[in-house]
Amino acid sequence: MLDVTINSTTLVDNMSTTIRRYYSTIKYMCKDICKIFGKKLYKIRTGKGISQEELGFEVGLDKSTIGKYELARRCINIRTAKKIADALGVKLSEMLD
Repeated sequence: MLDVTINSTTLVDNMSTTIRRYYSTIKYMCKDICKIFGKKLYKIRTGKGISQEELGFEVGLDKSTIGKYELARRCINIRTAKKIADALGVKLSEMLD
């Protein structure tokens, strides 16, 4: 019969290392999505001749918040992203292409 002994400390250390790596990967993916959204937001907004202030008023945000989204200094939630896409007259999926 094979005797397998598991050291609980080693198991927890290995799990926490895996979780840290997973969290780090997701964090960077989110940052990338925020950058893509921000660049598209800027491109579409300026292409339509809309100011940050005008867009912010339309969706109920301050112009500085729109600027932070464009520069990826602030990550956007899905509801706000949808509001912005609607205000710009585009599909949300276009904001992430």
